[in-house]
Order: sequence, then C-alpha cells, then structure tokens
Amino acid sequence: MRNKSVFTGILFILAGLALLINKLGYFQEISLFNAFLSIILLYHAIKNLRRRNFGGVLFPLAFIGILFSKELGIESLSPWTLLAVATLGSIGLSLIFKPKFYKISSIEFDDEVLNRMEINDDGAAFMSVKFSSGVRYLNIKDFKKAAARSKFGDLKVYFDGSYIEDEAVMDVDVIFGNLTLFVPKEWVIINHVDVIFGDFKYIGSPYESSSKKLIVDGDVKFGDIKIIYV
Repeated sequence: MRNKSVFTGILFILAGLALLINKLGYFQEISLFNAFLSIILLYHAIKNLRRRNFGGVLFPLAFIGILFSKELGIESLSPWTLLAVATLGSIGLSLIFKPKFYKISSIEFDDEVLNRMEINDDGAAFMSVKFSSGVRYLNIKDFKKAAARSKFGDLKVYFDGSYIEDEAVMDVDVIFGNLTLFVPKEWVIINHVDVIFGDFKYIGSPYESSSKKLIVDGDVKFGDIKIIYV
C-alpha cells in the first residue's frame, strides 16, 4: 500500500509541475497537464482491470477520451455521452462477467455473495451489496480483518460487538455507492484509502486515549465513506 501511495503521489506532483510549466509558456503545443493526468487515469484503469473492476477501467478511459477528443477524432461525442457509455458499460460488464474472488490477507471470499455477511473460521468477515442497501452487525471478539464492497448500493456496518486487541484491517471497495462504518470511540482510524471523485469523512472523533487501530484500505470511486464514532 505504501509503494502504491508513493507512486500515485509522484504522478500527481508531476502533473502539477506540468501544469506550472505549461502556464509559464513552455510546450504550448502540448498539454503536459492533460498528458500526466492521462497517465494517472491509465494507471488506475490498468490496476482495476486485474480486479475486473469495470467502473474503475471504463471511467478513466472515458476521461482520457474527453481530454484528447480532438486527437482521437471523437470531437462529435460530448463528455456526457462518453460518461454515459462508461456507466452503461460498467453495469453491463459487471452483470455479465463474474468478478474475481476478493482477497484479503490470503483469505478469499466469493464476490458473488451479495446482501449478506460471511465470516470465516478465523474471524475474517466479508460484506457486499450491489444495486441494493444493507445493514451489517459485526460481532467478533478478536476482530482482525474484514472486507466490505458497495457497488451501486448503500452499506452500513456496525462494530458495536467487536473488539480489537491491537489493530485490525478493513479492506473497502466502493463504486458508485456509499459505505458507512459505525466504530467505537476507542478505535483510531488509519486512512489508507485511494479516493477518486469521492469522499472520505468523519463524524465525531475518537477518545484522546484511544490506542486500538482500524486500518481502512482500498478504493473509492464516485462514492463516499463515512466514519461515524459511536
């Protein structure tokens, strides 16, 4: 995760430098900012292709098409048309092709398990909603890891009955959806989530003496994650 964050950060810094150089009058015939932004978008598209995250593939490609519509000869297509095609294509491909197994800490969960929760023998949990909404209550005495996926849906997860000895990992994947985590004030949230056209926000705050860590890792695209302290 650290290497991915560093790489993504470097790309954004280069994109900023490209914008500065372009505004200073250099390389006016080439939009360096658009070029570096396209590299960032292409990076995310390739990363999501491996996971069969079709929304994460088609939307970056659609934005690249918008940035270089003239060079690609598709000026007759409006940005809204490209985004609509990406939306419909994402939905269609998600319905046709079975996504790969979701993997967290060497444990695999069937991503087709929807609208319910699975807990493995060692306490690892998987929750998923797709084109629907759901509420899950996680009650694990020695909570260490879980995965939650919300695609075109709304998922709420309550951790009231779960306890962390030291730290735990919550792997998330939100695409055109919402994920709300209700966590105890004894937990500190460590945010490692990559957010594209979305939001990650907190409501409330932990106790100053909180020492238990919940590491939230994963991706948010066109959606949001809320951390609500209770």
